Amino acid sequence: MADDYGASVADLLPGHFDKLAETVAEHVEQEPGGLGRIALGAIQSRAAEQLRGVLAIDAFELIAKAWAAAREMHGYADSASHPKGRTETCYLGQHSLSAGVHPVLQITVAGMKLSPMRFTLLLSAQLRSAELSILDGAIVAAAPGDGSGTAVLKYRDIALHDPLPSRHIRLPMRRTFEPGLRIP
Repeated sequence: MADDYGASVADLLPGHFDKLAETVAEHVEQEPGGLGRIALGAIQSRAAEQLRGVLAIDAFELIAKAWAAAREMHGYADSASHPKGRTETCYLGQHSLSAGVHPVLQITVAGMKLSPMRFTLLLSAQLRSAELSILDGAIVAAAPGDGSGTAVLKYRDIALHDPLPSRHIRLPMRRTFEPGLRIP
């Protein structure tokens, strides 16, 4: 969810998903038995609400997870070069990165589950600076930094909306990650 550190992923999305209703309708039409077609209107109206609820996650934490996964960070996982128990600082300059998550919408009609819909959310960020604290092969904190970010929600290859103009994301103070974001 959104907090003092910036925005939730849902905050980076538009108020309306232009293509969600038709995408849900196509999905329901493919279901055997026709039960989903009977409740299509209710399903369509709840789909956006449910997706927003699932995406009320911290955008900055997704960015930090992308930092942890970046190949440039992999050396910090080597305990021979970076001794255990010693916190190190990594300063990042201007850079771009992206992260993806896959929310799943499970539709249930009259107690019957339809096949789940797996979406893809692509979050991209253009950052000016950040300071990472790394301990025992994990990012344990990030200090002041800022940049901008956008998010696009897709179902299969269909973008459900046009991207919004980039939103400013700010980390005003030191942010810790418990127990740390493991660097592979």
